[in-house]
Amino acid sequence: MEPESNEYSAAFLRPTKWGEITRLDDGRWETVWALSFTAPAPAGETPVHRNDRIGFRSTLRVPDEGDRTAGQLRVVTEEEAMSAVNYPETFTSFRLVHETVAAIRTIQGLPREWYAPFR
Repeated sequence: MEPESNEYSAAFLRPTKWGEITRLDDGRWETVWALSFTAPAPAGETPVHRNDRIGFRSTLRVPDEGDRTAGQLRVVTEEEAMSAVNYPETFTSFRLVHETVAAIRTIQGLPREWYAPFR
């Protein structure tokens, strides 16, 4: 048996946490991701990403008062929250927040580098 390649070593695995999932009264799903930023983000609610073909919408919420280095990415989906169809759209939302709103430091309290698209 050959030694494990560094590229695929278990030492490089990072356990991540999914956001808080809720089934909404209308049958859709909501996932709320806790984000922290490297600097204060603009306060309020900012539309981030939408894909009407699969019923995906994400919005960033940053408090108007208090600590603006933390916020929530609210994702509402037609498909079950952890359905594979939602993964690429969720990761696109992370990237868009990071590149266009505020640089993400952590997602669910873990380093952003542990999540796609930052790996």
